[in-house]
Amino acid sequence: DPITFNTAIGICEKNSQWKKALQLFGEMIRSRIELNTIACSAAISSCGDAGEWEKALQLLDLTAPSKLDLNMFVGSVAMSAIGKASQCEKSLLLFNSMQQRMGESDAITASAAIVACRRGNHWEKALQLFSLMGQSSVNLDTVTFNTLMGACEDCGEWKKASELLSVAAQSKVELDAMTFCAAIGACE
Repeated sequence: DPITFNTAIGICEKNSQWKKALQLFGEMIRSRIELNTIACSAAISSCGDAGEWEKALQLLDLTAPSKLDLNMFVGSVAMSAIGKASQCEKSLLLFNSMQQRMGESDAITASAAIVACRRGNHWEKALQLFSLMGQSSVNLDTVTFNTLMGACEDCGEWKKASELLSVAAQSKVELDAMTFCAAIGACE
């Protein structure tokens, strides 16, 4: 029963039991129970929370042949798992894969890739990804700008921070105190 598996894998995720979540996910596959977004995202997230980003990507690959394929939500969860491990290159590859397979991405997915680049001290790649977002149909949001401002702050790129503030004003994104604190921090 998919509901039972969804619940059990979700409980494993919440209780940091990634190995048990993987066992249940494997049992779900062996039992030929159709994979679904809830089970996949909970299993991937449990791996990401445990720092097992490679396992998270393996799970994502397992979903490819199913009807689920790679949807935005499951892709974002995988992107977050990679980001927690500061795997900038892997996050960019996944982001590009999602763009190719679905023809689009969203601000959450893009922000997760930017976080991975920031954590990996690849602020230039974070800004490149941001530039690509501006050329695509991704709606930029406050979280994306805050993440980018944080990357500028981390490396003292005050000129880039200033440029981002201009872009935010032009795109009518609502900025918050975190945005401005990070911009000020980039100037220090």
